[in-house]
Amino acid sequence: MRFLCCCCVLLNLMGCPKGPDSSTSQGPTSKDTTPQEMPPVSDATPESGSTLSPEASSLPEIDWNLNVQEQPELDVVATAIVDKPIYTYAAKTVTYSPDGKLIAVGTGQGKVHLYDSQSHEHVRTIQAHENWAFDLVFSVDSQQIYTGGGDNLSKIWNMSDGKESNSFADHLEDVHGVAVNGAGELLFSGADDMQVLMRSLKDETVTVIGKHDLQVTGVSLSPDETLLASSSRDNTVKIFDLKSLQEPPVKEPLTFKNHTAHVLSAAFSHDSQKVVSIGNDMVARIWDPKTGKELETFKLLGYGYAAIFSKDDQAIFTGTSDGLLHMFKLGTQESAGSLQLKSDISDLSLSPEGDEVAAVTSGGELILVKISGDSLSQETRIELPGAPRKTENTPE
Repeated sequence: MRFLCCCCVLLNLMGCPKGPDSSTSQGPTSKDTTPQEMPPVSDATPESGSTLSPEASSLPEIDWNLNVQEQPELDVVATAIVDKPIYTYAAKTVTYSPDGKLIAVGTGQGKVHLYDSQSHEHVRTIQAHENWAFDLVFSVDSQQIYTGGGDNLSKIWNMSDGKESNSFADHLEDVHGVAVNGAGELLFSGADDMQVLMRSLKDETVTVIGKHDLQVTGVSLSPDETLLASSSRDNTVKIFDLKSLQEPPVKEPLTFKNHTAHVLSAAFSHDSQKVVSIGNDMVARIWDPKTGKELETFKLLGYGYAAIFSKDDQAIFTGTSDGLLHMFKLGTQESAGSLQLKSDISDLSLSPEGDEVAAVTSGGELILVKISGDSLSQETRIELPGAPRKTENTPE
């Protein structure tokens, strides 16, 4: 479990290639339904030709002048491979509640931190998973939150008391993407087992709606709830017609193949007419989810970890491995504004009003950036619980 967790962190925060994994033991769940057509899990084998550099073979010493009593927990495997400290306080995912009152952040400790979106005060921490909380999404009424984690589980949590409502062991490996429809009847998920699943929360049936050739990095539901997108390390994004899944005959998914490296994120525009996808080829691609036609591209300076549309769908925001938050105006091929953050940007979320972007980083920060017209303006930085408070002498 520890090895698998660290590798997933490395792959999703740092954008490095990933070799085959073995399945990990599953924690206790209230539901344990085996999906249809689940493939056997192969034994873990090292990636061919992969070696650690001499520098990476010995972990770096941590001698920063931190205002904490204990050093933060080092993610040993990820640190050794990338040759720089990676800590479990790193943030992986962020989202606003639909009512705009809360911001939720998932971390490498498996925790979900909840913040008041106006006062920015810390409201509650939920220990959602045994290790990494890779993805999370609110219900449409903001009363529940759905999470996917490094313990192979998808879970549902009540916001009223922070307690677990349900848990599902549908996947064989780390769950990297979750999405739920507005009625709260269908839960979609994607995982390292390369499968995209649809679970009925009414009758508890689980259906394999699609498979990728490599690990699934995320899933996204279109605002009109007619399409589901899944991104993958096989360099593709698949688009599933949800109506045909419930009213056969089932249509074959559209596969977007224009990326030349791992795709780490895909998101729909608010009118459901476009998709932005981003990944290790350092290009943000805008395309039509019904035809697969590429409409526009934006070159990045680092690996692309997250991309979302503005409220009016006339711009996109991108977060990359070089810590740059960019705002690109569609049709211009140029950045309308940028902000340099201290660490890799793991994820982005747009406020319901569309006037603020939330970014989270591998350095354990939540950054809230105001949108002023066609540019980015003031920012608020929040250090997550467990992340070290740095002094003036601390290296950035």
